[in-house]
Amino acid sequence: MSKAQHNDVRESAAVSPNWRAGVFVVIQVVVVVLLVAGYDLPTTLAVVVGTGLAAGHVIRQVFGPLLPGRDAR
Repeated sequence: MSKAQHNDVRESAAVSPNWRAGVFVVIQVVVVVLLVAGYDLPTTLAVVVGTGLAAGHVIRQVFGPLLPGRDAR
């Protein structure tokens, strides 16, 4: 592995977990809000999973080249 690749890996490892932790917190807040609003657990989980998959796809397509550690497709 070249020095440039090693630096890229180190930088992406430093940025990526923080971004993922933020997304995880938002998902947990949405789950709590839906449960408090009266939705049952299976409906809440279905909404969160569906929305998360759709958002992940959109983020990957729009921001894919800008996200660390990912090759542009």
